[in-house]
Amino acid sequence: MKKLTSLLLAVAMALELSACSGEEQRAREPEMYIEPAQLNEDEKKMAQLLGGLEGQTIFDFSADDSVRSLTITGWKLDDGEWKAQFMDGQRLDESSGRIALGFEDITAGCRIAVQTESGFNASSSDSGADEELEGMGRTTAYLSQRKEIKCGEETALVIQTFTDKNEVISYDPEYFEHPEEYEKLGYEGVFAITARFSQEPLS
Repeated sequence: MKKLTSLLLAVAMALELSACSGEEQRAREPEMYIEPAQLNEDEKKMAQLLGGLEGQTIFDFSADDSVRSLTITGWKLDDGEWKAQFMDGQRLDESSGRIALGFEDITAGCRIAVQTESGFNASSSDSGADEELEGMGRTTAYLSQRKEIKCGEETALVIQTFTDKNEVISYDPEYFEHPEEYEKLGYEGVFAITARFSQEPLS
């Protein structure tokens, strides 16, 4: 009888610890976030019908009702500092939706689309490919996991590097906050695309 009681107590404790662990995990998950989109089968089929997903990357975002706008910015690393190359502002009437970026060579421009439950908006930047980087090796790193949204701060979605070097190191987009790391590598071209959510409406 004592053995049975001890066993039941051990099981109860294990269940309680499991529940606590689940609660702690949920508590650690950010309330506002952006992450790579998980497409269902119907969405994948639609993408194939429209020409596939090559050169396209899609992110899901979830914010709160205080967020009023979203700005997508393209950057170029110049002398150790990020300098804006293009910018697209979107008004957000809803707190969740999707961002789609379409490009192969960031220097040639990017198609930006934002979709929420009630609306869709798309725009394109077309600056022409950087001739100095033509023929060089190109590596692109994308945001690969859920990232907390902090209002007013840039969240890097993509980093693209160009170089003639034989060895290429591809950093996670989080390294956008440490441009000096790319500067050390001496790549001929480093570009980024970021998203910034704001509680301020578009001016």
